Amino acid sequence: MVTYIEMVDAAPSTWDGNIPTASVVERWTKEVLFGFVQLRNILQNASNLAIFREADIDADTFLTCGDDLYFWAKACHLPAAPSYRLAELVRTINNVGKQESRGNAFHLGSDEQANSCNFAGRKLELEL
Repeated sequence: MVTYIEMVDAAPSTWDGNIPTASVVERWTKEVLFGFVQLRNILQNASNLAIFREADIDADTFLTCGDDLYFWAKACHLPAAPSYRLAELVRTINNVGKQESRGNAFHLGSDEQANSCNFAGRKLELEL
């Protein structure tokens, strides 16, 4: 079965540094979080995407434990390279809100907007 998440609040489709803040990510559903990771192409293949999906990672777990390479490698059983990339992404997200002057974070207002995160109006195909 294939579903689509309509992405709503614009960020460049090339991912030229636009990273959401932790306060935005913490309101995402598991599906939006999965879509964000999938769109970033961090996991690189279907097998790793399936492992991430099976790990059932929610936003709180992602932000709290996700900056630890060993969390991804040991608890989620992902290979080293995607584990490293996920940990680096979470570290970056957790630091975006702390660096107000960066100007590359996007902010979403309502919970509804946060749960339908938008990446340049693109539709993201998710395998559920």
